[in-house]
Amino acid sequence: RSTGNDYANFILLILPLAFWQALKRHNRITTVVLAVLAVAILMSGFLLSFSRAAWFSFFGIAAVFIVIASLAKAGRSNPQEVNVRDTSAATNRTPLRIFTAKLIAVIILTSLFTGGLQAARSQKFETTSIVKKLLFQADEGAASASNRLEFWRGAVQIIKDKPLFGGGVRSFRYLFPKYQKTFGIIEDHPHNIFLKIGVENGLPVALFFMAFLIAVAVAIFKFWSRNPFHPVLFLSLGALGALAHNLLDFNFVASNFALFIVFIGISLSFVPALSLRGPKDRSNLGRQSRL
Repeated sequence: RSTGNDYANFILLILPLAFWQALKRHNRITTVVLAVLAVAILMSGFLLSFSRAAWFSFFGIAAVFIVIASLAKAGRSNPQEVNVRDTSAATNRTPLRIFTAKLIAVIILTSLFTGGLQAARSQKFETTSIVKKLLFQADEGAASASNRLEFWRGAVQIIKDKPLFGGGVRSFRYLFPKYQKTFGIIEDHPHNIFLKIGVENGLPVALFFMAFLIAVAVAIFKFWSRNPFHPVLFLSLGALGALAHNLLDFNFVASNFALFIVFIGISLSFVPALSLRGPKDRSNLGRQSRL
C-alpha cells in the first residue's frame, strides 16, 4: 500500500540528483531542456502530493546545500586554499548566468504544470490550495501537527514500558490507546522512524540504527569537505531528505527504504578512496566532482 506521502518521500530521494543533472554544465541544448523539464515535472508531483512534512524536509536539504556551496565558494576565494583541483575544475563549472536561467526555468515550468493540473482538476473535483496547506489553513488546520505530538508522546511512554524488546511489529495501533487523550485518532505508526523502531523492536535497536546513521554521516561529511560538488553530495542529500521526512512521518515502504540504503551504500563506496589515495590522487578525484 502506498500513499501520497510515500510518493513524496520517493521524490525527495531523487530530487537532488535531478537538480544536479539539470543545473550542471551540458554541451547539448537538448540535454539541458530534457533535464530542466524532468525536474519541473518532479517538482510538480512533489507539490501536488500535499505532504507538508516532505516540503519542510526539502527546504531543509536546500538549506544544507546552500551552506555547503557557500563554504566551498569561500574556500575557493581564499588564496591560501587555491590548489590544482580548483583551477582545473574552473572550466567545468556552470556559469552563474546559465545556472540562474536554468533555475528560473525550473520555477516557471513547475508553476505552470502545478497550476494547470490544479485548474484541470478543479473543473470536476474540489482542490486544496498549496499555500493554505503550507500555512496550516486548509480544512484540517493544525490538527495533523497536534496529532503528531500526541503520537510522539504516546510512543515515548510505550518505549518506557517496553524498553528492551518493544511491543512487536505493527503494535503501535494496539498499544497507543492506553495513552491516547484525543478521541478518534489512531495510526499504525508514531510518525517517526526512530520512535517506530523503539516501539516495535525496543530502544537498543533504535539506538543502534541511530548510531549507524551518525557514523555514516560523519564519514560522508569528511568526503564533502574535500569534494563539495561530487555526485556523492546529491546522493546523500536525497537520503538526508528522505530521513528528515521520516522524522515527521513514516514513509519508508519497502522500495523507498531499499533505495535509501542503496544511496547510502553508493555514497560510502567513495569514502575509502580518501584514506587510500595520496594528495595527488585526491586532486584527480576532485577534478571530476565539480558542476
